Amino acid sequence: GLLATVPLEHRKEALVVHTRPRSRRAEAIRQVRANMQFAELERSLRVVVVTSAVAGQGKTSVATNLTPACAEAGQRVVLVDGDLRNPRVAEVFGVASEPGLSEVLLGRASLERCLVGWGEGSLHVLPSGRQASNPGEILNSEAMRLLLEDLAQDHDIIIIDSAPLLPVADTVGLLQHTDAVILVSR
Repeated sequence: GLLATVPLEHRKEALVVHTRPRSRRAEAIRQVRANMQFAELERSLRVVVVTSAVAGQGKTSVATNLTPACAEAGQRVVLVDGDLRNPRVAEVFGVASEPGLSEVLLGRASLERCLVGWGEGSLHVLPSGRQASNPGEILNSEAMRLLLEDLAQDHDIIIIDSAPLLPVADTVGLLQHTDAVILVSR
């Protein structure tokens, strides 16, 4: 079902939930969070992928704003930049993009080294890391499943900003490791 209609106001501002907490856009993001909590009454939503059919639909904006909205509700949350072809999460949060997810999945860095705290402490960001030559395969791997299990030990919810569905197959393999998908459409 439809979780919310998010208005385009302040679209150029990256973290509207943080910079304009009383705006209509921020409230719509909180509505997404609230509707996710209602959906969770039926089954646990620990790992949520945010995607779109094509680029430019606002998936990263929804994912990056949903993360602090969940944190402000008292949840321990981590945002994973799973768009390994066009990563933007590190830029939005003002953190280093490397090392990150690709290094963890390839065994080149530990999760502890790559996970970045942001804000009050209940929000973490796992940037994308270096661009991998095989993003679809590493996102569909056993290493990804194990990483999500590790993250779930210390976080209430894991939000993954993933690649759009139609141009590349990266997100399709990732879906087997998740509990829900938020499809952003403009």
